[in-house]
This record gives sequence, structure tokens and C-alpha cells, in this order.
Amino acid sequence: MAWETRNGCGNRYYYKSVRIGGKVKKIYLGKGAEADAASVAVAEARGQREGTDFVFALEQREFGQVMSQTMDLNRLTSCVMEAALLCAGFRKVNYGRWRKPHARTSSE
Repeated sequence: MAWETRNGCGNRYYYKSVRIGGKVKKIYLGKGAEADAASVAVAEARGQREGTDFVFALEQREFGQVMSQTMDLNRLTSCVMEAALLCAGFRKVNYGRWRKPHARTSSE
């Protein structure tokens, strides 16, 4: 959105640029009080979008930190679980599956 001066007479007109079919077209929004109101509305909408973008970026950063901590916790609990299973006599076989030791029978 921009104020433009046309025809060299010093009058200012407010235009909105939109992309239609890969080409940029300008849509006339008015001059004078109409254009002032349109420009204020556009500025407010832009401010809201920027505020929303800022909040979204903060939430993404916090989510990344939480995910990092969750991954660390997951790795730690996996190590503790593996240690407990190994101490209990289990063994890891194909595709990461854990197996109980075979019960041994005494020969008679």
C-alpha cells in the first residue's frame, strides 16, 4: 500500500498492490479522508500481524527449548532402562528387541 502522486498536480492517491496471475496490479483506494481512513486501517492490520508474528516466533523458540529438554530426558531414560534390563539379564537381539534369558534345565 502506498501513497502516490499522479499527473504532476501534487494530489496524493492511495493504492493497494495485489498480485493477480503473476502480475502486480494496483487498486485505487481513494484520496483525501477516504484514503486516510484506509491507510490507518492498513497500518493497524500490519501492526497486528507483526505482533502476531513476534508472539509466534517466541512460542516457536520456547517450543524448541522444551523439545530439546524432552529429547534429553528421552535419551537419559533410555539409558537407564537399558542398564536396568542388562542388570536383570536381558539381552538385545534383532531390531533392538529385548529377550529374556533362556531358562536352563539341569541335566540329569
